[in-house]
Amino acid sequence: MITACVAIIIMVFISSFMCIRRGHNKLGYSILPVAMVPFGHLIGGRLLLLLRTKSIVPEMAAMSIVTAVDVAALVAGSAIIIAFSQSFFHRTKTRGIYCTVIIAFTAILTLVLLLNYYGEIL
Repeated sequence: MITACVAIIIMVFISSFMCIRRGHNKLGYSILPVAMVPFGHLIGGRLLLLLRTKSIVPEMAAMSIVTAVDVAALVAGSAIIIAFSQSFFHRTKTRGIYCTVIIAFTAILTLVLLLNYYGEIL
């Protein structure tokens, strides 16, 4: 999943850069929080690898660390998405649709990353 996470992060940054370059600054910046979940998953995996090499953390606690980091990235990303939507979109209907779609996408992405991680461990 490391390759998939890196690919998602790169695609989000390319999409954001293209929107900003075309003059749609608000849309470009509002896409960026989507990259928090894959980035958090990469950080959680690296942290787990670091702790596992030192034999500090047993296997079940290691799974909890990755889950906690992924859920924290989801919560932080959702909070930033909501904050961006209130400052970028002035119509409430557009803001509601944007928040619903992007937060649902990040929640599904978090679920897929965690299920794939647990599948590799078990």
